[in-house]
Amino acid sequence: FLRRYGETRDRTALRRQLERPTAFLALLVPLGLGLSYLVLHLPVLWLLPPFVPSIEIFRMLTVSVVFSCLAILPGFYLMAIDRQNWLVPVGFATVAFNYSFGHWLVEAGYGMLGVAMAMGAGSFFYCTTILFFSGWWSLGSVARSLWWIAQTYAPVGYFAAVIVFIRWWIPQTPLGAWEEVPRSLTEGALFLAVGAPLPLLFERRLRFLQSLREERARGSG
Repeated sequence: FLRRYGETRDRTALRRQLERPTAFLALLVPLGLGLSYLVLHLPVLWLLPPFVPSIEIFRMLTVSVVFSCLAILPGFYLMAIDRQNWLVPVGFATVAFNYSFGHWLVEAGYGMLGVAMAMGAGSFFYCTTILFFSGWWSLGSVARSLWWIAQTYAPVGYFAAVIVFIRWWIPQTPLGAWEEVPRSLTEGALFLAVGAPLPLLFERRLRFLQSLREERARGSG
């Protein structure tokens, strides 16, 4: 970002460096964290049984991790074009939202799960705002920025819908630690079967990783 903007001083010239990596992360991050959502509780059941009640909290925290990851590159873009001052009020607003909403959920009886829910909602607000401002500067209009946000969130919504369907289709009756293994592995395998082809198709169509390696090779040369 910094090198390209220093060469061109054109905010729209960074569009390709912003859009393609963000689109790739929007496929890869929900895929990895979605799989974790379905199977990561197994080691807890085997090795840390006292922490079993915290499994749903960890699952809810994956939501905030997804949106936090998607906000990284747009945040770097804003810093590269000297618009980092936008990040400060958005960050303070997110902290205030997390505190107030989390406090309300705790008082409503949701406990630590409510805190995790507030963090997920706050991360969504922060990511959406950062995507909007970075898209506004790089794409040149509010309408294009909103359309880019929709395109970025589409894979996240797809993977979330897949998880909801899998957990609806496979009965979620309580099982023992070992009886849980085949069910969770089946859920993970189904999730990968319908989700893993998407990043592969993205790479096959746009050659993102290949072009990234080529740019690094030219830079080192």
